[in-house]
Amino acid sequence: MSGARRNTIGIAIAAVGLLLVVVGAWALAQLRVSLAHGPMLREPFGVAVAPDGALLVGVGGARVHVYAADGRFVRSFPVPSPGARFRLRAPDAGGVEIATEDGRLLALDLEGALVSERNDAGAWERFGAAGDSGASAPSGERYALREGALLRVGPPPARLIAPALRWPLACFAGFLPAIALVLGAGVVGLIGGVASTSRTRAAGSG
Repeated sequence: MSGARRNTIGIAIAAVGLLLVVVGAWALAQLRVSLAHGPMLREPFGVAVAPDGALLVGVGGARVHVYAADGRFVRSFPVPSPGARFRLRAPDAGGVEIATEDGRLLALDLEGALVSERNDAGAWERFGAAGDSGASAPSGERYALREGALLRVGPPPARLIAPALRWPLACFAGFLPAIALVLGAGVVGLIGGVASTSRTRAAGSG
């Protein structure tokens, strides 16, 4: 292989390595920002507000995130038998009711413990589509899911509660291990490409 070709390959490897480092560092920065607001909102769907002002958000057809009235993350708990989309309702008696698209009605307390479960094919429609993307608190605050982000939209000014999961972070299913793998591959490629180019130049000058 000629020196010029080795040099071109080395530059290409270094460029790919640099790109991976940039993408990995960008995703890591997004992860830090997202985790500062609590667990990330992966496919959020459904919002409800409890009588005490606690904000409930369905995430990924599998979990409910609970935020305090001031927007501070409190806890997250799994939904029993997840998989189907669900709608949320916060009854006056407390806890949360969940209507799944496949016809189940569940009642849980705000710690995530299952209180009751039964088949109820009409619950999904009774809960209605209004809560799929927003809800209002008894005190007048209004919350909305917009492009994957959770915001308090009223009264103004609007305030971000949990950011949307965006590219490139959304591409990393395992998050931290996957980001570390990309960063490591990028560093190896960058160093290897630069070293290959340097050796080619040294050989040429010799």
